[in-house]
Amino acid sequence: MKVTKILAERHTRNPRVAAYIRVSTTEKKQDESYEAQAEYFENKIKNTEGWDFAGIYGERESGTHAENRDDFNRMIKDAEAGKIDLILVKSVSRWSRNIVDGLRTIHHLTENRIHIIFEQEGIDTRQPGHTLQLNLATAVAQTESESLSENLKWLYKKRAEKGYIKANKGAYFGYNTDDGNFTPDENAVYVRRMFREFADGKTAEDIARGLEGVLNSRGNPITGSQVRSILKNEIYKGDVHICKSISRNVITGEPDKEQYSKYVRGHHEAIVTEELWDLVEKRLKENAEKYSRKAAQGREEDVLAMIEEGMSQAEIVEYLGISISQVKYTASKLRKDGRLEGKTAEEKSPGRQRSRQVEERMEKVYTAVKDGHGNDVADYLGMKYTEARYALKKLEQGGRIRLEKKGWVAA
Repeated sequence: MKVTKILAERHTRNPRVAAYIRVSTTEKKQDESYEAQAEYFENKIKNTEGWDFAGIYGERESGTHAENRDDFNRMIKDAEAGKIDLILVKSVSRWSRNIVDGLRTIHHLTENRIHIIFEQEGIDTRQPGHTLQLNLATAVAQTESESLSENLKWLYKKRAEKGYIKANKGAYFGYNTDDGNFTPDENAVYVRRMFREFADGKTAEDIARGLEGVLNSRGNPITGSQVRSILKNEIYKGDVHICKSISRNVITGEPDKEQYSKYVRGHHEAIVTEELWDLVEKRLKENAEKYSRKAAQGREEDVLAMIEEGMSQAEIVEYLGISISQVKYTASKLRKDGRLEGKTAEEKSPGRQRSRQVEERMEKVYTAVKDGHGNDVADYLGMKYTEARYALKKLEQGGRIRLEKKGWVAA
């Protein structure tokens, strides 16, 4: 981690104090826990003489690894920028269950005279002897996380063996799962329509546009990506694939080689026939193969144009959102094909034409975000996902947009 030294003389003013909260799930009882903790910490900070309130940061998710916690990372950046001097946390396990991540971040902050108080363990990094306490507490937190992971794995395996699948309310559009069973509801007609129209040749985006006024379980309009998700799910032909997603080690992230998985046919009432589902599945695979070939060809054209305009490899990587090895491989293939003879991606500025295209694209994306399309910019504008992602990144860097839990919004 890059160490950013904070030069401000904090002793000349009141410490700016923030709190970090993390709850494990998005369930209602956890939401209530989050709100209760937020209220507790805000009152504590504001009612402590000599402290200035610097905000509440938090996540409603598991977050074993620091890179997956947006608000945590925002808090660290704010602390590095001199906006926070002291952070309050309920316990070490809420800070990080990964001992390496947790200690590295704490060390980085304390080096910059930003301190942390863990209330449950009574650890204050301003006090001598806190390092040993932290080592012990973080080790215990990580052990608890690993133990919980193993217990859940065992529970899921037993459920899978019995053919049980947990379905949260509104998890599957077209099914009512309130009683734990899958019962087609009033939206089943729209699911059948999605499958029929896709089988007849319509795109997912066309289908979504045709469902104007139909809302998903969260009260939002149906999007093309949601249509694709429904079309790929065997739930709608009455089957379930229990433990379909590959689980990973809670700390290392490595795939679980002993994961139990079970496919159950005829688990519940189907919304579409097996024949229609298979027809849609065949078209999805054909489209995926076609898109893969087209994407590879499109990448070659993009890389070729950028190299010819003098863009460096680093600039191409940032613009296309691909790895340096992909850029080198594509350039090598272009040379073998005789399309890039004697040309290299040297450290030069982007061509003027490309710069104008980028600026125009950024303005389109910014307008789309302002109009409320922060979650589906690429689909809304008919733009490549790599181009949309690059534009969003540049707009964020320029302070014109920001990422919130509900998606991208204008700053």
